[in-house]
Amino acid sequence: MQSVHRIRAGGDKPYHVDFKPYPEFRTAIAAPVTEVARFIFEGPSPPTDALEGFAKFGELLKKEHIPGMLGSAAGLTDDEIEFEGVKGVAAVFVIGWESVDAHMAFQKTQAFKDNVALLPVTEAKKIEMHHTCFQAFK
Repeated sequence: MQSVHRIRAGGDKPYHVDFKPYPEFRTAIAAPVTEVARFIFEGPSPPTDALEGFAKFGELLKKEHIPGMLGSAAGLTDDEIEFEGVKGVAAVFVIGWESVDAHMAFQKTQAFKDNVALLPVTEAKKIEMHHTCFQAFK
């Protein structure tokens, strides 16, 4: 698992994200394992449907009753960030899992394969994903 410092833009430079839905965000970061995925877009704004795709993907997770998934939320950075030569806005998606194994098992399912296109994978210039534990911050 990664430390919180590893998922911060530019080393130790924090950034702000307005996660929605907020109750799901709280559930995701209270989980034993939180997947944090950053999709970094070049320039001052992401694709207009980026957050819609995350919302649909999160709804799919709940509707399909994916084993081990506890909650998800997404938001855009309020700040411009720079990561590995890309400067712009990022969309951040958090998913709470019972374990890393539950997340990895989900990635092997047909539901994941059929719906991963909801995420802005092709539009992002850089993507990074980590598993972390925020429980120490409660």
